[in-house]
Amino acid sequence: AEQYCARYGFRTLKVKGGQGVETDLRALAEIRRAVPSVGLYVDANAAYSRGEAPDYVRRIADAGATVAEDPSPLAPDAQFEALQRGSPIPILVDGSCTSVRDAELYLARGAQAISLKPGRVGLSESLRIGALVRAAGGATALGIYAESALGTLTNAQLPATMAAEQTFFLTMRAQVATQTPEIRGGRLRLPDEPDLSRYVDWQAVQRYCVAP
Repeated sequence: AEQYCARYGFRTLKVKGGQGVETDLRALAEIRRAVPSVGLYVDANAAYSRGEAPDYVRRIADAGATVAEDPSPLAPDAQFEALQRGSPIPILVDGSCTSVRDAELYLARGAQAISLKPGRVGLSESLRIGALVRAAGGATALGIYAESALGTLTNAQLPATMAAEQTFFLTMRAQVATQTPEIRGGRLRLPDEPDLSRYVDWQAVQRYCVAP
């Protein structure tokens, strides 16, 4: 954490929770010691039960987390409404919000933050969800879906109000784009033009193609 924050200037980190409550809390404590001024989101990938979620969210908030993403399986119902109302931090809805209709239902139940994933629902639906959430006064996060550099450049054209997660391409050994996004001072630098077609490395596409 310390190395990547120093190299790229990250001001927020997403911590993968769901490893057991005590393990999650130890991880938060260690990361906080390494990078004391960096914001911490925790994504438990719905690992905990809905009954466990309220206490879990309070405990990670006490440990310094500023956002809890999918602490348990979520649904836009009274139980979610109570979870968000009783939480000291926003509950970021991810896996169970895949359409404008889902977003409408969650907002009606008091959702404060919803994740946009173009790789899962498409750019057009993501734009519509984002506009709906922001109009309701909510926050939007730009989530990752294992995008390459090219997918990252595409995703980053979407507006979002929370720290973006567009860093998966850093884990890849090769790309199908002629340009790799530059991260400097915690910010992703975008090309000047919206048309990304000229950044496609067609030789690389052919090299990695698995279809006949």
